Amino acid sequence: MIPPAMSSKVISKTSFRYGRVDIEAQMPIGDWLWTSIWLMPKDKVYGGWPRSGEIDITENRCNRNYGQYGIQRMMSTLHWGPAWNQDKWATTTNSNLSVDNEVVLNERTPPSGWWRKGGFSGNDIWTNSHAAPFDQEFFLQMNVAVGGTNGFFPDGVQNGGYSKPWSNNDPKAPEKFWAARHLWHPTWEGDKAAMKVRAVRIYQKVTGDVVDARGSCLVSFSDVPGILKSLNKQGIKVGIASRTSAEEEAKELIRLFDWDQYFQYRQIYPGNKTTHFKRIHSDSGIDYKDMIFFDDEHRNIVDVGKLGKELEYEIQLLTCSCRNRNFSIIFMTSLSEIWGI
Repeated sequence: MIPPAMSSKVISKTSFRYGRVDIEAQMPIGDWLWTSIWLMPKDKVYGGWPRSGEIDITENRCNRNYGQYGIQRMMSTLHWGPAWNQDKWATTTNSNLSVDNEVVLNERTPPSGWWRKGGFSGNDIWTNSHAAPFDQEFFLQMNVAVGGTNGFFPDGVQNGGYSKPWSNNDPKAPEKFWAARHLWHPTWEGDKAAMKVRAVRIYQKVTGDVVDARGSCLVSFSDVPGILKSLNKQGIKVGIASRTSAEEEAKELIRLFDWDQYFQYRQIYPGNKTTHFKRIHSDSGIDYKDMIFFDDEHRNIVDVGKLGKELEYEIQLLTCSCRNRNFSIIFMTSLSEIWGI
């Protein structure tokens, strides 16, 4: 029998080794739809599934009412093991994944490696590193599938309005599924039955370089790390402000550059530099007259200059050349500490 419904799959051209993936997506709603977003091994260096690993960012059953297994529940895990019947996914259902800003998976690389963590017998097939099999390049895969007899939709669970039309050990499961289309097809309501993906962002750090999803290397001016390190060593507090709407991307870029340690205050959100300045002042308790504001964008200099006049302070304003025009740096200390006067 020809399958009664066609599943779909999209895979990324980009693959990466270590990094972070941010996805903005809405899962579909509809009986017996099975959605998944996975990271899959590019080259299967250690062999077939699950020897080369698999990272399940999310899997969902999209029925509105299917016991405790419907759309209200999502699953995240890692798949790893020397054979299909030795997959230790159940021990790693908690790697650093979050949904709607809520962490759902936070699994760190075991110090002794995945082979020992799994308690497998025989020769270790993952001797390259403690991170193996997750030390190779992975690509992103997004699926929308339908039904199946592998147990993902378990038998014996009451579905809202009608029972599951097939059993997982029935050789005629596809026929019975199709025969019940008058029950399940009405639950597929147009675009509501589609996975809607707004954005996929892949961040990668390779040998000290920060690389975007297109493979372009992101760099700062060569003097910046040394300047930040020197200010930190002198005990000079530093704040960073950005009016960007890409808040999470900006924060992630700072983290990947390993600059988190240098910024005691952060104001990264749409608005204006006056608002940023006031909040940093409120959070730090440092007087405006003890701040120096560096920026390369004229409107920001004007805005903060007006604030200084309102407060009858001479806010120290210096222009500087920045490769990323979205960021401003605010130094907060006694001016004599900076200039030696």
